[in-house]
Amino acid sequence: MAPFLKSGITAVLLLVPAVIGGAVTSFLLTPLLWRLEQPTGLELAGHSGPAEVVIYLAIAAFWIALLASAWLVARARLRRAGGRR
Repeated sequence: MAPFLKSGITAVLLLVPAVIGGAVTSFLLTPLLWRLEQPTGLELAGHSGPAEVVIYLAIAAFWIALLASAWLVARARLRRAGGRR
């Protein structure tokens, strides 16, 4: 299998736990977001939960963290195997 194809599949597969983790984290942050609304003047959380932007940012943060972790693991494996990267 081509390396770029493996990388793409890995990125897509890591999106699943990122969506779950980001959504759960954003919903757990709802009380904090309610307190931050007045000082910032932004609508961060509505009556039914956090704003969509907050959810998207949490998902993006989780996905970036998972991709960085996967890259570090792959790099360490390559070095142990004697690769040059």
